Parts: sequence; structure tokens; C-alpha cells
Amino acid sequence: MKEIVNGTIYYKDAKGNLIPEDFVKPVDQLRDDLIERIIKKTTEIKENMEITKKGILEDIEAFMDISAAEYGIKMGGKKGNLTLTTFDGQYKVSLKVSDRQSFTEGVYLGKEIIDKCIERWSNGANANLKIIVNQAFQLNQSGKMDIVKILSLRKLDIKDEEWKKAMDIISDSIQVDMTKTYFQIYKRNKEGVYQHVNLNFSDM
Repeated sequence: MKEIVNGTIYYKDAKGNLIPEDFVKPVDQLRDDLIERIIKKTTEIKENMEITKKGILEDIEAFMDISAAEYGIKMGGKKGNLTLTTFDGQYKVSLKVSDRQSFTEGVYLGKEIIDKCIERWSNGANANLKIIVNQAFQLNQSGKMDIVKILSLRKLDIKDEEWKKAMDIISDSIQVDMTKTYFQIYKRNKEGVYQHVNLNFSDM
């Protein structure tokens, strides 16, 4: 991207050095200008989408309050997933609320107890069990533990008090980092099938 310093145009390179315009190839200047225009347009679209999303969520919340008032109910707290459909069934709006979860340090305490359980038990099938446990606690591509995999250990029919204690500790170690609310719009086609109205550039 270019900068103007004391009336002279410079282009900043990847190392942060300011290169005078005269020393930058015309094609590199054109590329920078093109990308700058694209970024400006997409930034404006993103900001408008964020404003639109906020307004739509507020409209849905207001409608839910009005709908609840019809039955003499006052809505309170976080509203969950719901689907709104037009009277003719042509369109529907699906509101989804999802929690992003992670583990506290309790998950490591639980893992420590599990390891001791496996060491304490007789051999036999424990080698396979250790593989299952280690795979469950592996970090994913984002460098985080997979909550679903770890919690799946609770499905193992193991009647051992220490094991059960570890499962309880792991369950208690789950915390909600962030709650994300989003909506999706669907339109019914001629065959009566609802199709997602795509608002994602990446999938177009």
C-alpha cells in the first residue's frame, strides 16, 4: 500500500521499507491499486452486512416479544434456536444460537486420573483403551482440544469410581467462551424444497 510523505508517494514493501514511487514497477503499482479498491469495497460490504445483521436480530427479538405478549408471556434471558416462516410458506428465516466452548485446567486433572486408571488396571484391552484416550486428547488443527471427542469417553461403559470421578471433572471443566447468534434465509423452489439463500462470497 502507498503512503504520502512530504508530498512524495512511497510504497511500503513486505519488510516495512518505504520505496519511492519511481522505483516501483508500474505493474506492481497497478496490482496494489486494484487490491486497495477491492479491500475498500469489501470492507464497506462487510460493515453494511454487520449493521444489517444487528438490525435483523433486533427485529426478530422485537417480534418474539410481541408474539409472547399475545399469550401474556414476558420473554426474558437468551432466546434459543427458532424458525420463522411466511404465511404462504415461500420463505423462512432460521435463527441459530451456538456456544463456543473450551476447557478449563480441569481437563488436565481429569486426564491425569484417566492415565492412572489405565496404569492401575490389568493389561488385556488397556493398550487399545490408551490409544482411544490419547486420540481423544489430541489437539486439532487450531491447536485446541476437541470437546466432542473428549466427552465421547463418557460413553465408555467403565464401572470404576476413579474413572467416573475423571469424567465428572472433565464435564465440570467445560466453559462457554462466546455465544454466537446468526440467521439463515431459505426460499422454497418449485419442487417445494427449501434452498439456502447464500450470503457468503466464498460459496458463490
